[in-house]
Amino acid sequence: MTAHEPIQNLIMDIVDNCNLGCPFCLCDYAQTRTTHMMSEAALRAAVRLACFTTEGSFWFSCLHEPTLHPHLTAFIEPVPHACRSKLLYTTNLAKRMPGAYFQMLASSGMHHVNLEQFHADWKWRSYAKPMKLLAKFELECFQSG
Repeated sequence: MTAHEPIQNLIMDIVDNCNLGCPFCLCDYAQTRTTHMMSEAALRAAVRLACFTTEGSFWFSCLHEPTLHPHLTAFIEPVPHACRSKLLYTTNLAKRMPGAYFQMLASSGMHHVNLEQFHADWKWRSYAKPMKLLAKFELECFQSG
C-alpha cells in the first residue's frame, strides 16, 4: 500500500499587481502597467487540489494584492465547503471593500486571512486573524465610516 502525504503548501496569486509601493517589497512594480488576473478556468484547475492540502495551506494570494481581482469572493465559491478550511490569503486591505465582502469572509469557512499592517517607519507585520473576528472588526470599521 502506498502512503499519500498531503500537499504542505499550495501557493498561487490570482493577480500579478499590488496597490501599494512598499520599499521593502520583494516585487518591483515600477514597470507594471496592467494587472493580469487569473482566469476562472485556471482557478478551477487549482481548486481541484484544495482538499489534498493541509489546514490553512492553500494560498489564494501570497505576493500580490488579491482584492484587485473583481471576482475574488466568487473564486472562493468553487472550493468545496469541506475544503475551505484549507484556504487563506494575504491582503493589505488598502482598497476599501464593501460590507458584503466582510460578511462573505465571515461565512466562507476559510482558515484565515493574513492582514498586513504598515507603519510610518515602514516596518511590516502580518497578523493571521480568525475569519469571524477579522470580518466583525472590518465590518464595524466599514459601518462607522
